[in-house]
Amino acid sequence: MISVDFLYILMLVFIYGALVLMLFRLRRVLAHHDQQMTEINQTVAVFEQESARMADYEEQRRSEIEVIQQEITDLNAKIAAIEENLSEEKLAARTRLYMASERRTTSDTEFLVKVTNDRMTVATRPAAYAQSWANGRYYVLWATNLDTATASANARFPQSANFAVEHVERSQFGVGDRHG
Repeated sequence: MISVDFLYILMLVFIYGALVLMLFRLRRVLAHHDQQMTEINQTVAVFEQESARMADYEEQRRSEIEVIQQEITDLNAKIAAIEENLSEEKLAARTRLYMASERRTTSDTEFLVKVTNDRMTVATRPAAYAQSWANGRYYVLWATNLDTATASANARFPQSANFAVEHVERSQFGVGDRHG
């Protein structure tokens, strides 16, 4: 007969063998688990890198959008200023031509004279009137040459009355009718 001790030892060997098998299985499972965890950690690391890259990209786009929006705001302000200046320039461009004298001979040439007067201010005159003098009024006069035209303009608009003859030039517009 088989003794109890033998059975006990056999049982211990069997249990030990089962434990060794379970231990090997457990090690394989743990190795597989470690491999899966490594793969998962690598995937998570790639995901985190891509996520950080996307966050940086998004922040760069936001910064660029803010810069563009500021540029648009600045450009809109410049456009408004230009439009305002343009409307002022259009008003200034609507300068009237005044006749300094209608006396002329067939040998006279038409001259354009720009005259200003700093005494004509908004405080003493209506705004449009004062502004026309500040911008300069253009007068047409006839003379035989530039020197005669300048002398005639200075006589008609003396400095003693705060007039300033700023520019005298031969007219290119043909404002008056020509004798011929």
